[in-house]
Amino acid sequence: RMTNRKADALYRQHKLRGEGFESHAKLQLCYPDGRPYPSQDLPLTRSALYGETYVDLDMDLVWPDGEVRHLLVNSAPITGNDGSRIGAVEAIMDITDRRRTELELKRSNAELQQFAFVSSHDMKEPLRMITAYLSLLEKQFGDKLEPKAKEYMMYVNSGAERMRQMVNDLLQFSNIDAKANGFHPVDMNEVLSIVRENIHFSMLELNAKVHSEPLPMVTADRTQMIQLMTNLLSNAIKFHGADPPRVWISSTGDYSEWTFTIRDNGIGIDPKYQSNLFKMFTRLHSQDEYPGTGIGLAISKKIVERHGGQIWCESDGAIGSTFYFTLPRNI
Repeated sequence: RMTNRKADALYRQHKLRGEGFESHAKLQLCYPDGRPYPSQDLPLTRSALYGETYVDLDMDLVWPDGEVRHLLVNSAPITGNDGSRIGAVEAIMDITDRRRTELELKRSNAELQQFAFVSSHDMKEPLRMITAYLSLLEKQFGDKLEPKAKEYMMYVNSGAERMRQMVNDLLQFSNIDAKANGFHPVDMNEVLSIVRENIHFSMLELNAKVHSEPLPMVTADRTQMIQLMTNLLSNAIKFHGADPPRVWISSTGDYSEWTFTIRDNGIGIDPKYQSNLFKMFTRLHSQDEYPGTGIGLAISKKIVERHGGQIWCESDGAIGSTFYFTLPRNI
């Protein structure tokens, strides 16, 4: 048996030898759920005896004093010139610090998500009061108000409506994980049909046309697929130029994933802004030009990443944009 210095430090070999031990008798290798590994099932043993190969296997190394180190283990058999097994090799990565960081990040994200949910939920009632009293004020005193006062009321009402939409979007963003459904077979053609029905009046108003090739079945959260396609298709129609909006939707697939494409003939996106597109509250235009909260693409990104995919945009900044997102074939 040969080990390097990192392995000796991990297994505390210096302590073992100092106490007169010649093996790892005082440590325990365990499954991630805490069950001890039988010696005959250890990766290195099975690689040497049965020629099995293990890649990125999670294991825990537990010492009598309670210290636990999280390991990522790879092992493979060693064969001689004649093809017979003559041993095995094992590579161990200590991922304890990485695992600790991941847990802290997960806890922090959960706290931020809870904060966003509670804050957004609690803001709804004051907003309802503002709009309700504005409506009451207009009904009872509208004919007595001066034009300037009516203009101010219009600004307040418009601001309250934008805030209401932002609160709703924040709730949607925080609920992507908190109130998510499981993954099941989803027909993306059906999803697109639902989305087109949902935005039917916007399409009529702008004389928008959507062309789509046949789309595949995917394993996904159906509700979130509808939300994702609604966000992308609505943006493709909203950010139009002088010509009526035209959108083309297609997909391609390989052995590991599907790639969906949403291409439009709109105003395009300057390449220097594209790296910030999927961040919260990112807006490239004023409310007067194109209304919105700047959260839609952040929601889209979070949905795609929850499904193990990626999303990005390509545009020359002059005519049209193309959005891509991927979904794994098997989740």
